[in-house]
Amino acid sequence: MGQSLALTIGNSLYADTTLARLKTPDVDVGAFGEILLDSERGGFDDVNVLVNMSSHVIRRTIARFFAKRSREDLLLLYFSGHGVLDDQGLLYLAVRDTDGKLLR
Repeated sequence: MGQSLALTIGNSLYADTTLARLKTPDVDVGAFGEILLDSERGGFDDVNVLVNMSSHVIRRTIARFFAKRSREDLLLLYFSGHGVLDDQGLLYLAVRDTDGKLLR
């Protein structure tokens, strides 16, 4: 049997002034992580929580999270924060250093 693993990412602070500061993502990801780790509610083996991190840290952490996993593993990626649409309607998750003019 595989592992149950979660990566929760919350972002409430943004360098890009077009993105408003959010009040609860920091709290959301921590509280959700606790529920996932609770043996009677979530029963997850491990939860990694990232709060207000830069894009390069988040990209690396996501890559590591999905690397070398088996088909039996249950993987959950949760994001709490802004999403930004580009000109073609593609959705990007916005983090601390997201520049709305350079989404790719």
